[in-house]
Amino acid sequence: MRLVIVSGLSGSGKSVALHMLEDLGYYCIDNLPAGLLGTLAEQTVAAGDPVYERLAVGIDARNRPNDLRKVPEVVEKLRRGGLACEVLYLHADHGTLMKRYSETRRKHPLSSDKVALGEAIEQERRLLSPVAAAADLTLDSSRTSVHELRELVRERVHGTAAGASILFRSFGFKNGLPGDADFVFDVRCHRSVYLVEKLAAHFHARYEHVQVRHDELAARPDA
Repeated sequence: MRLVIVSGLSGSGKSVALHMLEDLGYYCIDNLPAGLLGTLAEQTVAAGDPVYERLAVGIDARNRPNDLRKVPEVVEKLRRGGLACEVLYLHADHGTLMKRYSETRRKHPLSSDKVALGEAIEQERRLLSPVAAAADLTLDSSRTSVHELRELVRERVHGTAAGASILFRSFGFKNGLPGDADFVFDVRCHRSVYLVEKLAAHFHARYEHVQVRHDELAARPDA
């Protein structure tokens, strides 16, 4: 049996991750009370039913703070009992979450007449910090579309069951570091490929080929 605990900030994509896991054959339970996590795992293991062979549960900030603080302890206990248990934590930067809520006009689960949206987001971040610290995989969805996040979950969560995978990603420092990177290498000390004559010629030839193909497609009647 494999148990995946999906948690994170509201608006960061927890539902998207759970839906992806459900499409991949996981038995999914959203908004599980954190205090029932141990009991659920024990009962499903004891049942021995193949339907629970792959189980995913969503845990959010709508829990008692003490129950959230105990999640890492429960996870460690389940692992000692021989259960393959992983924690996936999703988050996004403050500005992105504010924008998503303003666009969807959804109400944050911790906001109220006395608690503004920005304060609710920071309060949620503090409440979930014990779960975030225990995460095996953390995904930053600030610059990720719904489709990209689904594929990340497929590759990083479901794909790990079959074996290790390595994803190389190029980025610009001016745009910020990739939030989900395990290793970051600064290669700005190397010469730009455009300053190396042989490599520059290759890139220019490739660019010209792509531009020609683009022009051909744009000239088609059905373009």
